[in-house]
Amino acid sequence: MTVFGVALAWPRTGFAASLVLLAVVGFFGGFFYVPIAAIMQHRPAKGEKGGVLGAANLLSPSSACSPRPGVYWILTVPLGLSTRQVFLACAIATLAGTVYVVRLLPDALLRLLLWMLTHTVYRIRVRGGENVPERGGALFVANHMSLRRRAPPDRVHRSRSSAS
Repeated sequence: MTVFGVALAWPRTGFAASLVLLAVVGFFGGFFYVPIAAIMQHRPAKGEKGGVLGAANLLSPSSACSPRPGVYWILTVPLGLSTRQVFLACAIATLAGTVYVVRLLPDALLRLLLWMLTHTVYRIRVRGGENVPERGGALFVANHMSLRRRAPPDRVHRSRSSAS
């Protein structure tokens, strides 16, 4: 979102390009909102989950409608910023928020990076997933050796048993 916000602030961005960039910012806004909603559903204790979700559902529409026009007015009228400068200021605020959230929840960033790694470079296939219990412990044991970890033939020693 930061990159596309900066692109919206770029001079000589035409109308069609601005529409595409706004659509892309909205699309990636979903990547921002969905993990937050998942964390709000996952992190609270069982007894507090309903209260947290209720408060989030109460505050989301009000935060979407009320402060944004006020922030735009403050940035444009008293501070005198142009629309392009407002997009740049929002992009900088998004970058600052991203750095803050990554410092606050580094496990979420690690999860994202591992998810991208396991869905692009290492394609993991699960066979027999129905045999893994939903709760409790499980032991996963690989039954093969990958080509990268194979011992060179000159280092393999076979013991010969002398049967006499």
